[in-house]
Amino acid sequence: MIVFFKYLIILSFLLLQVSCDKQSTPFVYSPSDAYMSTLNQGGSARDFVILKDVNAENFYYSSFYSNSNLMIPCSSEIDEFSCDDRFWCGWSSNQCDPLTKDLLLVANEFDGLLIYEILSNQNDISLSLIYSNNGFEYTDDPLENIVDLELRSIYYSEQSQTLFVLDKFEYVYNIYLPALLIDDSENNNCSVNTFNPINSLVCGAIDSYHATQFSVNESGSQSGGFGLGGVPTEIFILNKHNSNNELYLDESYSEVQLINYTFPPLETACFGNGSPTSSCVSENIDNLSYNVTDVHFNNDFIFVGNPSDDYYSFNVYQYNSVSQQMNFIDEMVTSSKVSTLNYALNSQNEGYIYWGQRNGGCYITLLPANGFFDGNNTIFHLGEGFTVNDIEYDSGENILLLSCGSDGVLVYDWNDDSGLEPVFIGHFTSSYAYKAKLYNSNTVIVGTELGLELFNIGE
Repeated sequence: MIVFFKYLIILSFLLLQVSCDKQSTPFVYSPSDAYMSTLNQGGSARDFVILKDVNAENFYYSSFYSNSNLMIPCSSEIDEFSCDDRFWCGWSSNQCDPLTKDLLLVANEFDGLLIYEILSNQNDISLSLIYSNNGFEYTDDPLENIVDLELRSIYYSEQSQTLFVLDKFEYVYNIYLPALLIDDSENNNCSVNTFNPINSLVCGAIDSYHATQFSVNESGSQSGGFGLGGVPTEIFILNKHNSNNELYLDESYSEVQLINYTFPPLETACFGNGSPTSSCVSENIDNLSYNVTDVHFNNDFIFVGNPSDDYYSFNVYQYNSVSQQMNFIDEMVTSSKVSTLNYALNSQNEGYIYWGQRNGGCYITLLPANGFFDGNNTIFHLGEGFTVNDIEYDSGENILLLSCGSDGVLVYDWNDDSGLEPVFIGHFTSSYAYKAKLYNSNTVIVGTELGLELFNIGE
């Protein structure tokens, strides 16, 4: 049953009375220009997801090829008291209406999964903790295996209403998010007392499963699941095999495995015990270096960082969704170790590949549609000398954020349609930064070793 905490954590921000014309002279921020608030947590906030305008009445589950709303409608409440007593409802004009809310979902290294409601009032932000869980780690042998949930990555699939979280060197978990957000007393036939909303995804032998990264494809073409919620979902998982633990191995190595669903998650979330039905394709990309650092999927390309111990590089693979095979296309040799990878299409359907390096900054270049690098294309080099742990580009606000560990966060103004080099506009000094994202155009939320840190970026 969902637990709503009455304690409200208030994070106030100083409004910066400055103006910045992005097309002319950018304002360069210093640590004193932005008021910082810290929400300390029990461990490092390694990753997080921001969900905007969530309306719980839109949550549904699929049953017998039709969709059913999960939450009892707010309109069923006939008085103000019973209406306002429900988290997702509000009384207005003598009727009970559904509310929309912004949520912050955090993968914390020791606190587990944390979900906050984001409350905005002009330039003040409040976070209210509405759900926490650090006790869902799966183990097939509790007498032998130490339960040590250590969440590192998180991803939300809106089309399947499924949250994916990674417990490093353990499993990727499939979580039916609506079941965590809607109280059992307001839930139509999908109670957590009957169905388990949190399930592990395993590809291969359980005793050798050590997932360290994952990336999601929401437009796969596998068979099965033809209901209204039947959009296929595939997960690419970087699994590492350690010869010290798997004694039959001559040497340690990594592989990229594929998990897909026989039936989409929405069709099994409220059926049986709620466990997804999935299949596995192993050894699709295998014999990679044990020291692979990242795997990223987008637009039928798969990128693998540090596939070899002989030199620094990352590989590009083309994914065939029909055969479910990943074919090597090209590699990019780099000057130092690749720490993170990203790829995104601009509004002109041009694909940009971003990669961060250890003590080498961030590089950006176009990747042609065939996946082969063109030596004539410009390569932008940003943050030279910085170790870049994560790269986040907000195309709506033209803001590029580089999370640089102990060096904080670098902020750039960039329009990826322009073909022009990103322009540096700010450097926020934070605790060790793992991930940074923009919220509501003027707030940068940073996941750090101490928890969450927030900065006002101005107007």
